[in-house]
Amino acid sequence: MRQFEALNITELCSSALEKRYLVSSQNSFFEANQVMVDLLVCLRNARSKDSAILMFLSSYSCYNFTYDKINDVIDRVIIPKLTNLPQTSTRQFLYSKQILTSEQVDCWSNKLVLLFNKHCIIVVFLCAIILDLLFFVEAPNLLVYHSSMSIFTILELLSFVLISSFIHELGHASACKYCKVQHGGIGLGIYFNFPVLYTDVTQIWSLSRRKRCLVNVAGIYFQCILLIILICFYFVCVIDVLRYMVLVLNISFFLTLNPFLKFDGYWLATDILGVPNLHKRSKDLVKYIVLKMRRKTENEKPDLLRIGTKERVAFFMYVIFVNVFMFYYLCYVIPRLSYTFLSDLPDEVVQLLAFMSNQATPPFALVRNIFSQVMFLALVIYMLSSYGKFIIKKIKLKK
Repeated sequence: MRQFEALNITELCSSALEKRYLVSSQNSFFEANQVMVDLLVCLRNARSKDSAILMFLSSYSCYNFTYDKINDVIDRVIIPKLTNLPQTSTRQFLYSKQILTSEQVDCWSNKLVLLFNKHCIIVVFLCAIILDLLFFVEAPNLLVYHSSMSIFTILELLSFVLISSFIHELGHASACKYCKVQHGGIGLGIYFNFPVLYTDVTQIWSLSRRKRCLVNVAGIYFQCILLIILICFYFVCVIDVLRYMVLVLNISFFLTLNPFLKFDGYWLATDILGVPNLHKRSKDLVKYIVLKMRRKTENEKPDLLRIGTKERVAFFMYVIFVNVFMFYYLCYVIPRLSYTFLSDLPDEVVQLLAFMSNQATPPFALVRNIFSQVMFLALVIYMLSSYGKFIIKKIKLKK
């Protein structure tokens, strides 16, 4: 059938006890088992849907499959998966906008691929760890923050965040080139209430778990090179703005390696465990346990029951921690910060208006606080409205 001629089926490297496959068509990807793959092969080779179904039923004559059941699977499951909008990495964002095309990123990634040498990677990570520890031990006034920080210092730090984030994304793109898969463009997105840069690396699902892990840590690897340069300059010059930059970079490492939000740490955990889409599988497991407690069962067991013992234990621990973390972040951190900002913001706005009415220049610290609080609240409101629209849409579809 012409609709299925472009299907590409490759074995998916995962920790599942049974073979799993990656099915791709243009930019659409989904995971499938052996039975689904056999059906897809029949659809790809047959001239019509009827002949494909009959071909499949003849191969699985000992199973309790019927023509109507297979036809329903094709119409309800397979065709929607292949005809939906392209499934790129931007689906996880509330908002996304590409700022550089894959061709523009190629100019950088084709040259930076030379940095992916095994010995070079080991040396960079070791040097970064040693210098970072030395920085935290030896740097004077390490965590001292000057409230009188000028607007120029703030602009320098914001520029640094953008540059280091761009370098991080170039790491992912260059790793794709090293592993001989094509990366997409670089864009700007909003994930929960975080503005982030991202690189479309969807094609790496066709790689082995080890190579996918390399792509996942490549962003940190490139930033470690930047960290080494910054710390060396700091020990020579001892400039406050360099100290701030090193601290900002360390904070970004902590956030990026968080395995509970869909940053690099999450994708690294996904590939180490060999369980694609950890968040969804975590929800499936919780749902399965709840139904089991209510003495109801689903037709398909969750992935926890279909993977190796070591991965099963690690996955179970991940499910516990991710649900605790998400509950803590969504139900405590965001509400607490929102309440604090909403409590402080009116008084600070009054102070700002008082300065302006007296034709006096307001302190930069006051303007900075108001701006950061307004930005945080705006992102929270955008996040809540986006999820609200999504929930309403799902409710309407169920009716």
